[in-house]
Amino acid sequence: VVFGLWQRAWIWFIHNLWMLFLGGLALAGFAFCTVLVGAVSPYWCWKREVWDEKDQQPNALGALSVGFDKSFSLALISMVVLPFYADIVTDVQSLTTFWNNDRRDSYFLINVLAIGVSAVAGVFMLLNEGKYSKGKAVLVALASICQLIPAWCFCMAVYLFLVTSRFKHFKTGLVSVWNVMGLLTSVSLAEGLVEALVSSEVQTHAMIHENYDLSVRKQLLLSAGISVLSITNAVTKLDRRGEIFRYIDGVAFLAGTAPLTSLSFVFVVLCRLTGIISRMLLFPLFSELTQDFFLRYFGIHVGAPLLAGVDLVLQAAMIFRYTRKFTWRLIFAIPNVISPLEPLLLKGDPVASTSIVGSFAAHFIEMAWACFAVLVLKGPSGIGQYFEERPVNQILSYCWIVATAVHFPLLVVIRKWCTLSLPVALGDVPKLAVVDEDKMDNFDKNVPMAIAYALQQDLDLSFRNIGDNDVSKLMEVLPRALALGTVLKELNLSNNKMTAAGMRTLLFDKRISKLQSVNVLGNNDEELLTMLVESDLQTFYVSKHTLEDAETLVKVCRQDPDEEGLSLEQSQMDDTGARFVATMLQNNTTLETLQLDGNNIGDSGAQAVAEALKQHNTTLKTLGMRKNKIGDDGAKALVEALLRNNELEDLNLESNCISSEKKEELKAAFGERSGDIVL
Repeated sequence: VVFGLWQRAWIWFIHNLWMLFLGGLALAGFAFCTVLVGAVSPYWCWKREVWDEKDQQPNALGALSVGFDKSFSLALISMVVLPFYADIVTDVQSLTTFWNNDRRDSYFLINVLAIGVSAVAGVFMLLNEGKYSKGKAVLVALASICQLIPAWCFCMAVYLFLVTSRFKHFKTGLVSVWNVMGLLTSVSLAEGLVEALVSSEVQTHAMIHENYDLSVRKQLLLSAGISVLSITNAVTKLDRRGEIFRYIDGVAFLAGTAPLTSLSFVFVVLCRLTGIISRMLLFPLFSELTQDFFLRYFGIHVGAPLLAGVDLVLQAAMIFRYTRKFTWRLIFAIPNVISPLEPLLLKGDPVASTSIVGSFAAHFIEMAWACFAVLVLKGPSGIGQYFEERPVNQILSYCWIVATAVHFPLLVVIRKWCTLSLPVALGDVPKLAVVDEDKMDNFDKNVPMAIAYALQQDLDLSFRNIGDNDVSKLMEVLPRALALGTVLKELNLSNNKMTAAGMRTLLFDKRISKLQSVNVLGNNDEELLTMLVESDLQTFYVSKHTLEDAETLVKVCRQDPDEEGLSLEQSQMDDTGARFVATMLQNNTTLETLQLDGNNIGDSGAQAVAEALKQHNTTLKTLGMRKNKIGDDGAKALVEALLRNNELEDLNLESNCISSEKKEELKAAFGERSGDIVL
């Protein structure tokens, strides 16, 4: 059979090779045109010299790179929207089939109810994502009922694709501004885990129970197949790196840990797919093989509803055990009947709905009980006679046996050798959480912080009372988050209780080298400037006000030949900061202009700068230190520096605390130079 199928597929491929080539060429052309359209806006910015994309070069190639990044993200959104409506279309065709075959009382009604329940579930999940006003909540609910949310999300994504000139702005618009990704996540989960599940089960049951002709069976098989793929996609995204299960106030939760191309993710897909096929076939086959018993004693077919109902109650009980209250998560008991809504690759407590071991144990016990009941009620001879009369169902039973035989061993392999342990959860260290504790339920608190941080670009941990003792916990989280393929670049640790020692532990760990910016305002700033410059950061914030030219400071300290001027005016720099600048001047040979006006630099800071000019630096031409707190001791040190350093051409010490006598000494030491001295 396998050889025959392979032979037919190969013959079809040979006969349609030319059409496949043309189709691939057309697809490549369409993709290239999409990239060009996405590059129009960044190209326009580049031509008008307003380019500010740091990750790409300011030229036509950089614009194309931005266009490609946006096109790829738009394609991923399309891969969510198109299957959503494909499943809806095939379900409508199935409804038409049931209506035309006079099954309006059962299959048709249940399928319609499935679509309605999924829409209502989508409403609950959407309203749970954020705080909506009453008017906006009504509009969102109506759009969900009418299945319009994915279409709106796609239109908004196309709009952002056309108008944004930076990929960062495109992603921010999708996630934070318009919540496109949050809306798509909610509706795709509701559709895939409620509507697709129920409708595919109804269609599978109709295929097995009814004597439809071949064309109707093919139609039902196509619809059920698309629904199975939709369910598989919905549940595997829990383990797929970069995918999001849920948002809380714009914060991404449950980003998967496995890359698409990894062997562990391939195992997850196969395990989920075979498990879903096994469960989908179990219920109708059990109903068919036990129908005589139930018709004799109950007068109706209750085999499948009974088996599924028992499992539904068990799954709901396991969810309730962790929540201890009736919440929206009880909806997940429905998909858990088919496949547990829980990451297979994570160790530890449940983070989405229930325990992996408990859920699969319930599935295995139910399957064993169903097989035992069929053997007792039907007997081996009765089973053989049934399949002789219904050979198509015999093929489906073989599919069930193969799927089950693959599913459970593969699950054991995944849980034993492929799982990842991320021990620090949001509930373990609440002060490091990205959302308030009262907004999280018990499952959210079990989410590893590395998972919660994985898709954050700007991570805000300010005002969390984080001290040096908490750095070890933070270092268990950040490297793992970065290893998960995160886009985390900016870390805000302002207004905490970290000292220089804690910062050094954090900043010089090579595992977090992907970080580009750190904000430590309001902490103990002693020696922080020195440490930050020694790190690989591009931007940092240390004083009570942002150092607007901090990125330039980093470049200067690293001998960037393109940086000849540095302004640190009104940054509230004190003597500690001035001593750091003096250390930088001792080794720098490119800086020609340094502005330190409007700070809190006193005598010791001025003495440090003067010593650097006296003993080491011979390239600085202009020094501005007006409006500081420099007195006679600092002025004396500057006089000695001027007597030794003849390269300084401009010096501004206006509005300091220097006496008239020291001012005259400064003028005499400055002498006849090409520039001016202002006192």
